Amino acid sequence: MIKPVNEIVCHCMNITASDIRSAVQTGRTGSVREVSQCTGAGAGCTACRGRIRRMIAEMQDQPSLAAPICSAR
Repeated sequence: MIKPVNEIVCHCMNITASDIRSAVQTGRTGSVREVSQCTGAGAGCTACRGRIRRMIAEMQDQPSLAAPICSAR
């Protein structure tokens, strides 16, 4: 289930679902570690890492958010 944009995912660093979505949608992040490096989420107590992992998986399952496929050879 996609989280509301203003929902706090990482309470230690005050990072919202929108912050995490933005990082993943840019294509710069695809793992919890990369999201943490980009946004700071998960860098505190690490309790939110499971939520971040689920968010990434949900976003990768959505075709509109998946990385584009290059068919040129």
